[in-house]
Amino acid sequence: MYFNWEQFKNKELKVMFSSKEQNEKYKSLKSFVNESEYKQIHSKPLVPLNIKINVDEFKNEIMQFDDKFIGWNPNFNGNIFAVPYVNLTGNFEKKDPTIGSSFRWNRLNPNNPIIDTDCRKHCETTNMKSLIPLQIFKDYYCRSSILRWKPGGEFEPHVDTTIPSPWLRLWGTTDEKIKIRFVDENKIKKINVEIEPGRIYLMDTSIVHDGKWESSNSEDVYQFFLSVVPECYDLIKQNIITQ
Repeated sequence: MYFNWEQFKNKELKVMFSSKEQNEKYKSLKSFVNESEYKQIHSKPLVPLNIKINVDEFKNEIMQFDDKFIGWNPNFNGNIFAVPYVNLTGNFEKKDPTIGSSFRWNRLNPNNPIIDTDCRKHCETTNMKSLIPLQIFKDYYCRSSILRWKPGGEFEPHVDTTIPSPWLRLWGTTDEKIKIRFVDENKIKKINVEIEPGRIYLMDTSIVHDGKWESSNSEDVYQFFLSVVPECYDLIKQNIITQ
């Protein structure tokens, strides 16, 4: 059955321009990755980078933050939790507006919009020894989180940026049980993408995509949700694995 994904995408993006405050915030941004630059580094939906996390070391170390995880947006079925990596305050909050979909937040709070580049305060999670490989981008992080998926976790189809893009998204997971799917160019069929646990990828979030737990295994799975400002462009480009 045909579904107009382009129409869906445009509807999602309109959320960021539904109020005077949102328009003013977007217009105040000084830095963007233009369309040509964006396409140059996003040769496919997930582009592997020369950065990899030791999954076993990370899973042991993240346990110290067990009581800091809070639920992702409730519209994502209650099986996904997160702890901030970079947020608005650098602190762990019981109600952190950066933990969840920014589109949902901005839809519900049009007069108090939050976008990724508002968030530049590093949290204690950035000091984890197992995440030292991520320090290569330490000067460029904006809104970022570590997500914990439980069985049945699922993200609905969505987009995370427009082009020109005011940020770039990095992504990774500790287990291939998380399946990320992207809508292909004909807007009808979704394409599955193979992933390597612990590998950090440059992700094209201008494409409609979703995520789903696909396994009978009950062990928690972690996801790295990392945004960086456009000034990180050259460093990302240098760390792309050429195939």
